[in-house]
Amino acid sequence: TLPATLFGLLLGLFALQLVPLPPAIWSALPGRDIIFGLDNALGVQQWRPISMVPSRTLNALSNLSVLAAGLAVCIALNASRLRVLTIGILAVALVHATFGLVQILGLAGDLLYFYHIQNRGSPVGLFANANHSAVFGAVIMVFIAGILTQVDAGRERGEATILYSLYGFIFLMTIVSGSRAGLLCSIIALAATAIILLRKPRKNYSRQTQKKARPTRRLPIAGLLVAMVGIAIMGIFLFANRLPAFEQFVSNDPLGDLRYVILPTLVDMAWTYFPVGSGVGTFENVFYIHESDALLRRTYINMAHNDFAQTIIEMGLFGIALIVGALVWVARIAWQYVKVGRGNTAIAVVACLGIVCLASLFDYPLRTPLFQLCALWLLLIAHDLAFRLQTR
Repeated sequence: TLPATLFGLLLGLFALQLVPLPPAIWSALPGRDIIFGLDNALGVQQWRPISMVPSRTLNALSNLSVLAAGLAVCIALNASRLRVLTIGILAVALVHATFGLVQILGLAGDLLYFYHIQNRGSPVGLFANANHSAVFGAVIMVFIAGILTQVDAGRERGEATILYSLYGFIFLMTIVSGSRAGLLCSIIALAATAIILLRKPRKNYSRQTQKKARPTRRLPIAGLLVAMVGIAIMGIFLFANRLPAFEQFVSNDPLGDLRYVILPTLVDMAWTYFPVGSGVGTFENVFYIHESDALLRRTYINMAHNDFAQTIIEMGLFGIALIVGALVWVARIAWQYVKVGRGNTAIAVVACLGIVCLASLFDYPLRTPLFQLCALWLLLIAHDLAFRLQTR
């Protein structure tokens, strides 16, 4: 019920931004003075919605169909959704990594690059952007680590072997993507995996839960091996000059990146349209109003490359509430795992959140439909499992 309620509120907010308002009310909204001045010069008295570019907000509203479909699938699956959604996410990850391998080997030419504008030559998989691809891979690495804590390596060797193999495959595709954010996120994922697999579960939770929990034998050794192998692979790639992301770190000036250059403009935009925002999906068009001569490039800026800032610019106070609400929800899920003695799972949840938040400071991974769908399923899996453990 909670996920459905939150989705309903998000849907209502998007729709509310499209409701036309009379000129007297609309002109009083922050940041509308330029458009209102043009209306007065032309002698136009037009009702306008909160969104400064209604077509973009309508497009964003229609894109919520992806989340609606994902939520409907979860509701329809009912009791079996944990296993089905887990297999679904792992299947998406496998296809994504396989496509990335074929892309980087050049076996299919441009056939597996599905978007007009994307990072050709990089293992982007099912995404258009190498950053999104690498961050997705890092999140899946932590997700697999969380699953491995529930697998008995002695009895379920086949399942454990498949999971370790998929983990290694995704790890390799992530570190060769050329994404600086992906490299950082993969290091975090590798560290989180080592901690999760090295850490022993608590013994002071209920006997009923302890009986139902699967054995976690051999995990400390597995965690140590994952950490050592991961570090060794990264070292080999580094000394062989096969880590393009690391080369970018060394050769480029991070503070000269356009993401940092536009940061003062983003802050100015957030204050200009606060507290109602400019409208969901309107950033690209509204940015032209604030773009200075120094920011003019041959390429255009379609996103803020800082999802927190863009959310506040487009949604104002509601955007802040959305960010805080999401963080509180994930924190509550992690705390529920801690209370029932599933500290490993709590670490996995927090690590996934940390990776997404770090990536969102420099990019916009959660604005891609596939990432949205998988993130929703990951949240629902974590929420549902935590609820079931707490009610035992």
